Amino acid sequence: MMNLRDNRIKKSVEQPSNNQLSLQDTAIILGIKYNELCTYLKSGIPLTNAVRILSKQMSDSPRKKRLFDSIIYNLTLG
Repeated sequence: MMNLRDNRIKKSVEQPSNNQLSLQDTAIILGIKYNELCTYLKSGIPLTNAVRILSKQMSDSPRKKRLFDSIIYNLTLG
């Protein structure tokens, strides 16, 4: 039997707040982006350029932009 606390936890996992994606949605998006990255690399696009392409596609928030900028910077350093 599920108590009230368990019910609240279940609802918070199943119904994320307005700005948040559920864990399942996040996993799906990451899987799609990983697949795109693999496609870019198989077609001969260098890793740094492939990450730049993904960065432009996903730069809808400043936090994501900083993350991708950091990844690109570290890739260029070697």
